[in-house]
Amino acid sequence: MSALLEQLASDVLVPGLEAIQRNKTEQIITVAVYQRDASRALASKKVSSDVDFNWLSTMRCNHVDGNDGGKVLCKMADASFDYSYEYLGLSERLVQTPLTISAFSP
Repeated sequence: MSALLEQLASDVLVPGLEAIQRNKTEQIITVAVYQRDASRALASKKVSSDVDFNWLSTMRCNHVDGNDGGKVLCKMADASFDYSYEYLGLSERLVQTPLTISAFSP
């Protein structure tokens, strides 16, 4: 994960990068950082079961094969839904404070 984040960080700094490509890369960085932090939190809590509350309360996205090329299925607790490229938020306004990152603290 560190190598991916390093590569994305260098990609976003390329001179002449189109605004749309920069924005997409920044969104991927946001998702990758979430995944890294969530994985670290689960490991620090020694989660080893798929019925552990800490696992069930984490957003999990899986690719599901299908005749149409497949889809991404997102799960949390006992809910699941198809990922439909929802709005990820305004990354320019994304902040990290002790309050917003407390869910991932060991």
